[in-house]
Amino acid sequence: MKRYLEDIEYCEETVELARFAKALGHPTRIKILKSLENRACCYTGDLVEEFPLAQSTISQHLKELKEAGLIQGEVNPPRIKYCIHKENWEKARQLFRNFFHCFSCVLTVSNCIFKQSPMEILIFFISFLAAFLFSLGGVGAAITLIPILVSLGIPINTAKPVGLFAPPAPVRAGPMSICYPKAIIQSGFPPAMKTLQSC
Repeated sequence: MKRYLEDIEYCEETVELARFAKALGHPTRIKILKSLENRACCYTGDLVEEFPLAQSTISQHLKELKEAGLIQGEVNPPRIKYCIHKENWEKARQLFRNFFHCFSCVLTVSNCIFKQSPMEILIFFISFLAAFLFSLGGVGAAITLIPILVSLGIPINTAKPVGLFAPPAPVRAGPMSICYPKAIIQSGFPPAMKTLQSC
């Protein structure tokens, strides 16, 4: 199989986030930022007194932070005065917040984000799969999922049929309820499940 090397295009936010993340990839730099956060500004010599590191090492860390845009330096010969770059600091904070927020959300639907428990995710997935099979006309396969939904405590409602191959889309009547065609439910459900109420 042939593979071709292609340049990957990244959006500006992704590139900025990666730049900030790289700059934060050393514990000393994080300590330097915390130190700068608590003061208006400082010089390299101030940090050398604070950290048991060589001045050249401190200078290299400051250079990395400055190139990433997290701090800014004002040349005051023969020294350079450093401080937090407030605008970029806020931008980095927002980018990281958005990044980690995406990972903390287990389920994303359109532009709405729902935080779900593992059980709710399982229920949603099975419900979605059942509705999808109904829409394809896979009545038998979809019906096998209904007992699973019921065993998980999901109220199964019924709806007026609009054709075997064009059933109504699932309707969420509650936190985790789903609506299916009445004719399909009555014809294929076990006796105990035929007593379910209609929509």
